[in-house]
Amino acid sequence: MERRVVVVSGDAGLRGEVEAALARNPDVRAVFAGWEDARRWRPAQEDRVLVVDDEGEAGAVQWIEKAKAQNGDVSVIYLAARHSVELERHARRAGASYYVAKATRGHTLSRVIETMLRI
Repeated sequence: MERRVVVVSGDAGLRGEVEAALARNPDVRAVFAGWEDARRWRPAQEDRVLVVDDEGEAGAVQWIEKAKAQNGDVSVIYLAARHSVELERHARRAGASYYVAKATRGHTLSRVIETMLRI
């Protein structure tokens, strides 16, 4: 069964980073969506990891709650455009397994994705 990593972001650099992380996993496919597409998206069984780049999107946390309600097995990586302790608390409560301020994430994203795919 194919596994998918769904990335909600308009950031081309982030998309390239995810593609590079998945290059070693032929049974995993990346699906990229902007926030307009994400609002219509419905999680599927093969969706294993969601990478959510909130890009200042006010409804990002509520979107995670909805996605987790529809597919409780999906792991969520939350990249915050503007970190705050309150946002992190809300994102984790909504179901984010990994939270980081986007500007400080470094190159750990590929390792986090690979780890989540092994779970």
